[in-house]
Amino acid sequence: MAKSSRNHSYQHKLSLVFTGLSLLIALVAVAAALLAERNITESANHTLESLEEVSMSALSASLSEISRTVDYFSTSSDVLSWLDSAHGSADYYYNALRVYKDLCRWAPSTNSNTYNLAITRDEEKSFVITTNGTLSKSGFLSSIGGLEELPESQGAVLTEDGGMIVLTLERFLNDSTLIFYCILPASIFAPPQDSRITFALIDSTSHTVYSSDAKLATCLEDTFLPSGHSQLNSYYVRSGSFPYFSFTFVLAHASRLASPSILILAAFVTLSLTAVFFAAYRLKRNLYEPVKQAYESVAGTEASQELPEGNEFDMIISRCREAEEIGKRLEDLSRDLQAAMDVQKYRSYIHGADSMHRIPDDETSFFTVAILDADGAGAEKRQTLLLRTNSMTRRINHLHFIMMDNGSATLIYKSQNEEECHAFLYKMLREFTLQDEDAGMQAAISHTVQGWRNIKAAYLKAQSIMDSRYFERDRNILTEADVRLRSGCMYYPVSEERKLVNAALAASPSALEIFDSIIDANFSGEMKLTESEVRNLITALTSTIVRIRQEMRLPEESIPGDTSAQQSIQAARNLLSSTIALKSAESQEKGDQVARKMRNYIHEHYSEPIMLIDLSEEFNLTPKYCSEVFNRFSGDNFKNYLNRYRINMAQKILTEDPDVRIAELASRVGFSSSNTFIRVFDRYMGVTPRQYADSVKEKA
Repeated sequence: MAKSSRNHSYQHKLSLVFTGLSLLIALVAVAAALLAERNITESANHTLESLEEVSMSALSASLSEISRTVDYFSTSSDVLSWLDSAHGSADYYYNALRVYKDLCRWAPSTNSNTYNLAITRDEEKSFVITTNGTLSKSGFLSSIGGLEELPESQGAVLTEDGGMIVLTLERFLNDSTLIFYCILPASIFAPPQDSRITFALIDSTSHTVYSSDAKLATCLEDTFLPSGHSQLNSYYVRSGSFPYFSFTFVLAHASRLASPSILILAAFVTLSLTAVFFAAYRLKRNLYEPVKQAYESVAGTEASQELPEGNEFDMIISRCREAEEIGKRLEDLSRDLQAAMDVQKYRSYIHGADSMHRIPDDETSFFTVAILDADGAGAEKRQTLLLRTNSMTRRINHLHFIMMDNGSATLIYKSQNEEECHAFLYKMLREFTLQDEDAGMQAAISHTVQGWRNIKAAYLKAQSIMDSRYFERDRNILTEADVRLRSGCMYYPVSEERKLVNAALAASPSALEIFDSIIDANFSGEMKLTESEVRNLITALTSTIVRIRQEMRLPEESIPGDTSAQQSIQAARNLLSSTIALKSAESQEKGDQVARKMRNYIHEHYSEPIMLIDLSEEFNLTPKYCSEVFNRFSGDNFKNYLNRYRINMAQKILTEDPDVRIAELASRVGFSSSNTFIRVFDRYMGVTPRQYADSVKEKA
């Protein structure tokens, strides 16, 4: 009875329950271990594939930003002017400076910690333009580090230390080659920083594989990779092709194999559970609650502490945070793209054209336009001043900054409230100008208009207001009320000043005609200038000429201030004339020297199949500019001069040896075929080469 009682006692039943439960848990643990291994493997692969996809998306976003920047500079008028400039000329350095300033102007919209952009021409002597200044090609190569030489063709290169990626893009513009070098830290190619993930670059031009993982590089050689996820030998890979940059990017991680450690862990868990249940049975039920309380207390303490370094869950949390940062970066890029689209849209509105980016409320919203003029700040400070203004306006919604040229910009503010529109823009400009009243920047604000179609009229009105800036030198902000009573006063609009500056910088005699037309307009019968206004006009013209000489890097010269108005105007005109003459003489001298060298080159290489492009490469000039210089200073075009010289040399050879074979003679004087030679000879001499040879024989 005692044994039976023990068999039916609570303790015995509890033992049976614990024993059965332990066996069941052991079986479940074994099955769970097998399933866990498979799930862990799939989960790890899925996690890594997700991280690789995020990395690929981030890379695509970064490369899209780079491509937009490259496309902008490929169509920039400053870049095209630089390409057309002769190497070493004043235009070459002046246009290079404009390209540098344009590159710096784009710097705030890019992240210098993400990539750096450099621009150069394909000739060996050309320097490299970066946001840190200009460098020789050897100096630029040293600044990168890890490369023996700069890439010569479009594609991607990994430095020897694996820390930097150099993207090379070529653009053929105006018969010249423009080269972009984009230097990116290799870290941005694999943002997750997971040691299980490695990357590789495949240059589409040379089919060279760059990777810190030699085994992966070997697998990728001569292997076709489909786009997206795939398996290659012992790797799971994700590839993405970027034809714009001529390379393929690959992220890879090694495939996992089932490990017996999971089975060992399952057995250990089973034994542990059995021991726990047996200990619980032995310690009796009266210890359960204290143990439970102790467990909850310990669990609470453990939960409040940080997870140890290297924990998988900690890694997942870290990756999620990085994914959030990438999302924020993409959001910033999207915001920058929207800002660029807005600038393009408002540029169209200023010229009275519609835009594909127009939104419905542009028809009913109110707009106020302001023109900023920083010419009074000096050549070195005006760019900094405008860029600082651009940076400040970025923080204000519906306020758009548009750079017009090196010295001026336009602000357009959009509002749904007509009264608030003008007042807000005036207040905002007032805050800007109060920060540095001696900066030399003036602003002209138009009246408020409704609808995008009236923005052009508001812009023109702001321009007319800006034309009166010389009357109000003590005022930083001009409005329509300030100039309403000034009809018939000094005539010196911004447009005429721009034309005068551009003509003088080009050493064009038309600069003097523009100067004279401005004087005539101010002293015509309808204009009645006061003595103060005449002095303002002279001061304005003098300031413009001084700025022109600064741009040309000429010595400073002053105009006497104690002379009559007529003498001061004549002195200003003489100074402008001498400035143009100096520039023209410099251009004439350089043109004569280049043309003489071109003729000597033809005399030395006439027997070779030379073309205009060979001449341009020899002297580091664009073919178009090379042709213009040759025509202007040689009195003939390149092709005609070359053919005439070749025919003269052929005539001498026939006079000395009339029995020479025509095919041999054609080759000796640089013609690719006998038929072409005979046709050109007949055009210049009036007879064929054979007829000329026969006449030489008859005279002999």
